[in-house]
Order: sequence, then C-alpha cells, then structure tokens
Amino acid sequence: MKIKKMNLRHIITATLVLFVCSKAIGQTTERVYPRFSLGVQTGLDIGAAVPFPLSAMGNDSKINAVPALFPQLGVFATMRISPKWTATVETAYKQVGIDAKARVSEQRFTDADDPTVQINFRGAVEMGMHFSMLEVPVYAGYNVGKNDGRVILGAYYSHIFKADFSARPLKGVLTPLDNPHDVTEVYEPMDTQYLSSSLDNWDWGLLAGYEMKIFDRATLGARLNVGMKDIFKSDEKMLDYKMLHMRGAVVIAYKIFKDI
Repeated sequence: MKIKKMNLRHIITATLVLFVCSKAIGQTTERVYPRFSLGVQTGLDIGAAVPFPLSAMGNDSKINAVPALFPQLGVFATMRISPKWTATVETAYKQVGIDAKARVSEQRFTDADDPTVQINFRGAVEMGMHFSMLEVPVYAGYNVGKNDGRVILGAYYSHIFKADFSARPLKGVLTPLDNPHDVTEVYEPMDTQYLSSSLDNWDWGLLAGYEMKIFDRATLGARLNVGMKDIFKSDEKMLDYKMLHMRGAVVIAYKIFKDI
C-alpha cells in the first residue's frame, strides 16, 4: 500500500515538474530574438520630381498632372528584434513618371543654346518625367494597435537606370533675366527642351508609412518617399531651384519564410 502511495506521489510530482518545465520552455521560445522573415512584394508608386521650394514656379502657378502607373516588384528581409520592433531591408524595381500641363508665373531655366543666359518664362507649359530605378529602402518598424499595425520610418537609396525629362513652352512670355525689358511673346508651341542628359543616375531620401496585416503572412502598406537630392547633376543644373523626387506608394507584401 505504501509503494502505491509513493508511486502515485512521484507521478503527481513528475507531472507537475514537466508541466512547469514545458511552460518555461514555451515562454523562453516565444522570447527568442532575433527572428527573420523573407518574402516578396508588389505595389504601385505615384509621383515624380517636384520643385523645391514649390514657390519657385511662382505663387500663381497651377499644374494638372497625370501619373504613369507601373507595378513595382521586389523582395524583402525583416528581422524582428523584440515584440514591438523590427528592422527591414528591401530591393525593388520601380518605374515612376508623370505627364503634366502647367501654368507658371515664374519658370526660370537655362538657355539650351547659351548656358550663360538665364531665361524667365511665364505662361503655359507641358512637361514629362519618367524614371526607372532599383530602390533599396532600409527602415525600422514599431508595432501599434491590436491589429498588428506597424509604423515604419527609414531611408532609401535608388540607382536610376533611365531618366527622361522634357519641357515645352506652349504660350506665354519669355524674358532674359539680365534684360527684363527684352520681352518675347510666345503664341505657338516652341521646340521641346530635353533635359535628360543633365539628370543624375542616383537618388536618396527619407520614407515613412504604415502597414497592417491582411492575414497571417500578408501585409498591406502605404508609404511616402521624399527625396533629399536634386535630380540634376551638380555641374549641369538647368533650373535655378532644386527638383526632388516625391512619391506615394501602396505595397502588398507576402512572407514566404516566416520567423526562421
């Protein structure tokens, strides 16, 4: 009878020990960091280069732009550092661009025939910008809310494979900056001015956005990219102000490998 009681006591004790150990092991496993996830993504970028400051085109300027929509394709790797923090690096191929018609009150540019002459144009102009690039964003994420939402903040570098920028005055007034009384009225569209050869082949900037989980392995996000570098080469500036990349993006990402 004593043997049976001892065996029963040992079984209960062993069961309790195993239960406590399994819980401890489980909690330890849940807290092991870092964890890594790898996946693919696609989305749409909308935007191109904008004047900085915006007032450089004149206070009465108006613009009507039609964005060119192309899907982006890329891959990403995410490292979860803690329950709240992640670090992500991406590589994505993108095409962005706009075709626009604008009315400008103070558009200054360099004469294509004589780089020493600065000209001011006031009137209607049409322009087009198109870029294809390989972009590498690096950013940190912080989980917020109950739906696994994530605020992201970081920076990006872009290598630009192809860049096209053209502008054509349609109707208005041309005035050399060194001789404001020498006014030339434009009644018909002038020759298109191609500025592509003066564009640089790289860019960098800051990004911010928000992501939310669609289901276990997929997320949907929105981002804003703001360039910090002029799109023109430093020694071939055609305008007397900067043009900076600015884009919004919608991104869908899918984790092929999760928490490895």
